[in-house]
Formats: sequence, structure tokens, C-alpha cells
Amino acid sequence: FNDDIQGTGATVLAGALACLRQTGKTPEQLKDQTIVMVGAGSAGIGVSATIKDAMVAAGLSEEEALGRFYVIEKDGLLAKDGMADADFASLAPEQQAFATNFAHAAATRGDSLLDVIAYAKPTMLIGASTVAGLFDEAVVKTFHANVKPDRPIIMPLSNPTSKCEVSYADAIEWTDGEVVFASGSPFDPVERNGKTYTPSQCNNMFVFPGVGLGASIAECRVVTDAMLRAASVACAEAVTDEEMARGQVFPSVERIRDVSLDVAVAVAECGLEEGVVTRAEILKGADVRDFIETKSYFPAYVPVVTDPLHFDQ
Repeated sequence: FNDDIQGTGATVLAGALACLRQTGKTPEQLKDQTIVMVGAGSAGIGVSATIKDAMVAAGLSEEEALGRFYVIEKDGLLAKDGMADADFASLAPEQQAFATNFAHAAATRGDSLLDVIAYAKPTMLIGASTVAGLFDEAVVKTFHANVKPDRPIIMPLSNPTSKCEVSYADAIEWTDGEVVFASGSPFDPVERNGKTYTPSQCNNMFVFPGVGLGASIAECRVVTDAMLRAASVACAEAVTDEEMARGQVFPSVERIRDVSLDVAVAVAECGLEEGVVTRAEILKGADVRDFIETKSYFPAYVPVVTDPLHFDQ
């Protein structure tokens, strides 16, 4: 398990699904999205691969799903077309996969972020570049104009805040408050024109504790990709209508225990379907939610008695 890949990938997938929900779309419509990922390292490629696999699970072919991604790194668009053979051969196989096939024929090695946004007309803009301010006013406004009448989905994942691609306040201002936003770094709510906008932090804590809880209590032999996708769906569905109304796409941290339980149940139930659960009680038909809940603990402790005369009273 690589938290940079599976953990972050599953969490960002949860965020992407909740962002679709925030815009009135269904999880199945993930396969209709076009995504610009800025950052071609392990996190950027890992997140892209996770979302791509979810698109395939939703009905696209591998080639169709790959064609919906445009991965950009420091030298521009990662694309085989226009790249020297030796440079392409030096890429990791996972990077090569995202540099070979594009839905838009104009895609060429080195295209700028603005160029790609102009011709690919992406519906999601995700950052894993650690370059502060990369999503500047021109980028955000061009992206916003191209997705109208839909709302722009922007997920600047780089942290700490000093390396984030765009701040929440700027994203709100440059999209007239229409942005659907989740970031790797925490941001304060923004007041604009008498309305309070509440950001969400895309943090692995919303997924991996539940994955570990469900997989360990169900005694799963392995954790499959389908189980990680189930965790993402459970996390996205855990966002309440009230949280959605505030603009959130991740649950409030105060509800993390309930969210983790939802994720754990989804992971164990998917593991049961996948045939990897070995826990006897679950195999014999025990209610998965009840069983996991009884195996969880709440860290509340009774007071320690320090008065030696306490028991003499």
C-alpha cells in the first residue's frame, strides 16, 4: 500500500465524486469528465490512475478513459507526440500511458496549461505540482468560461499552503463564487457579497482509517482496487445535504468516526463480494455494520483516583 498513490488516489476520487454531486451530477457521470492534472509525479499519476480506473469501471474502455486526461509537468503537456524517443523511453510506464492517447488530436508535447485548457475544455482542474499560484487568474477564468453553464471543479492538492496552486479566496473571486473546491491545504471560509463559502480539505484521513478498519476486522486476504473505489464512494456519500449546502465536498472533521464507519462497512461488504473476506462471523451472515461497530472502541477513560483516602469514604 502506497499512501501517495492508493490513499491519495482514493481520497481525491471521493472528492471528485462529491464535486459531481455538488454540481447536480451522478457518480456514473465521472466517465464524461475531462481532467487536467498538473503534476506528473507519483501523486499526480497515482491520482490520475485511480480516477481513470473508476472511469473504466463506469463503462469506458481503457483507451477512452486515458484519452480524457491531460497531464502537465514543468515542461508542459506530457505527450509522446513531439517528444524525442529517448525522452519518452525514460518515462515510467505509468507516465507513458498518460502521454500516448488524447481525445483531442491537437495535443502536443510542451503545450502550456492555458493552451490545454483552451482546446481540451476540461471539466476538472487538479493540481499536484507544489507550484504556488500556478492556477492564476487567467487560468481560472479561462477554465471557468469553458465549463459554463456548469460549475468549475478545482482541486489544488499541493501542501503546505505556501505551495498550493490557488487559494480558496482567489478561486471564489475569479469564478464569482461558482467554484467547487477541495484543497490539500486547509483554508478559512470566505465572505463574499454577504455569503459565506466553506472550503473542504482533501485529506487522506477521510479514507484510509476506514479502509484499515474494514479490511482488518473482516480479515481480508488482500485489499482490491474495487474495495478502494467502494471507500471513495462511501466517503462521497457521507457528505450530508447540510454540508453540501455550505459548499463542502468532504464531511466535517467532527464526524470523522461516523465517516470512517461508513467507509469500513463499504470496504468489508465489497471484500465480501470480491471473495477476500475470511472473518468467520461475516461469512456466516453477521450484519457487517453491527459487527464492525461492536469491534470499534471509543477512547473515553474513567478518571484516575489519586486520593489514597478515596476508598475509605
